[in-house]
Amino acid sequence: MTSDILNSLKKQKSTREPLLQTLKSLVDEGVKKVDTYHKHYDYETRIKTGLIAGITRSELYASQERYSFYSDFKRYGFLSRLIPFTYEYPIDRLDKIFHYIMSGKAEDSNVYVPKIRQPKKDEHYELNEQLFSRLQRISIELAQYSDSYGIRVQKNLQKLCYANALLNKRDYVADEDVAKILYLSRWMNFNFNPL
Repeated sequence: MTSDILNSLKKQKSTREPLLQTLKSLVDEGVKKVDTYHKHYDYETRIKTGLIAGITRSELYASQERYSFYSDFKRYGFLSRLIPFTYEYPIDRLDKIFHYIMSGKAEDSNVYVPKIRQPKKDEHYELNEQLFSRLQRISIELAQYSDSYGIRVQKNLQKLCYANALLNKRDYVADEDVAKILYLSRWMNFNFNPL
C-alpha cells in the first residue's frame, strides 16, 4: 500500500518505465526473477502482490505539456490491471474533516480495521458463475477506460469478493460479497462521485 504513488513514478522516463513494467508483472502474472545492477533475486515460485495507491486527479490527467499517468498506464497495459476507485468529498463531509483537524475530535468516528485471515498457500475460492456474472457489467464498463475486454477486471473483482468473504470469516464467496462489490462500484470509475 502506498498513499502517494507519485513519489515512485515522478522520475525520469528511464526510471519510470521499468518500474511500471515491474508493477504490471507483480500485480498480474507475478515475478520469479529480478536482476538489477545492485541486486539479484531468484524465487522458487512467482511472487504476486496487490497494489493500493493514491494519486491526485490533476496528476492523473496532467495537461499535454506535462507527463500524464493515465496515458502511460493505458499505453503499458497497466490500466487494465487496475480497478480505479475515485471519490469526491461532499460539503458536509468536508465540514466534519475540518472540524476534526481544528478540534482533534471526530463526531462520528467508528473506524474499525478488522484482521483478515491469510488464505493458505493452496487455498482458492470456488468459482460461482451465477454470482460472478453479476460483476460482468462493471468489468465491461471499466474495460472501456483501458481499451481492453475486461477479463483482468473480472478476475480482480472476483478476488475482491473473496477478500470480503475473508473479512467476514468465510472461505467461500456469498451473495453478500458480490453485493458489497456492486455497492462499491459506484466509485470504481474515473468520475469522482461524492462519497
